[in-house]
Amino acid sequence: MSLLEVNERVVTAEESEASDPVPRVLERDGVEVRTGTRPSRGLPGPTLELGSGERIDASHVLITAGRRPRTEDLGLEAAGVDTDEQGSIVVDNRSRTSAKHIYAVGDCAHDLKFTHVADEQGRTAARDAFSRMPHRLDNSALPWVTFTDPEVGRVGMTEQRAYERFGERARVAVMPIGRTDRGRCSGERDGFVKLIAAPGRFVRSLGGGRLVGMTAVCSTGGELIAEGALAMRGGMLPGRIAQTVHAYPTWSIAVRQAAAQWFVGLARPAGPNPSNFG
Repeated sequence: MSLLEVNERVVTAEESEASDPVPRVLERDGVEVRTGTRPSRGLPGPTLELGSGERIDASHVLITAGRRPRTEDLGLEAAGVDTDEQGSIVVDNRSRTSAKHIYAVGDCAHDLKFTHVADEQGRTAARDAFSRMPHRLDNSALPWVTFTDPEVGRVGMTEQRAYERFGERARVAVMPIGRTDRGRCSGERDGFVKLIAAPGRFVRSLGGGRLVGMTAVCSTGGELIAEGALAMRGGMLPGRIAQTVHAYPTWSIAVRQAAAQWFVGLARPAGPNPSNFG
């Protein structure tokens, strides 16, 4: 089996370090991973011809090219509902369209095309439509998961984005999964938990500041990321995570061990080019 990726790394929207474990694990499972590779055409067989002229024979070819909303036949223009160049319905943080009495939710109206995001949009829209008080969707604390092996879960900013926003005032703590007891017991060498914090409006850097991003790369990364989403939603200090007892030996221990780095001076300044590690 071969995986061809046009970009120079897989999982391109995530932390640069997150792109390293995924191809390593796939290759251990017998999948050939080629990045920076663009097929030029398909031939009967099926056969893929690459830009270099090389041909790859296969039994099946699966092409993933993204999704676009099918909104062109809904008569939205007549209703005064605006769409963008991709056909997505333009909404505000209350899920209202340009026609304020019309709401839109789901994949046709949000960049994050996940079931849990659509569900929360629907809840927000229903509360907003039937309440005198506005109800808004907090996009900053929406988690997302790429269900690779290992899973890549993220909420909030990547380190690069935090550096662009806050510079070295953003602090980063990383706990490699391979150094945790659960990772050792499970034989999982790849992956990590990364917490990113920035100075808070009132607390400044007390207790680590405010959590602005988290990435979890491991077999349960999609589960671990809920703790980061809760912390961000509640304005929790990273120090509070470190003070919270986590059951041993669970995957979530890595989150506490990462947060504890703020207390022992191991949290480092954010950088423009995060270093890769195993």
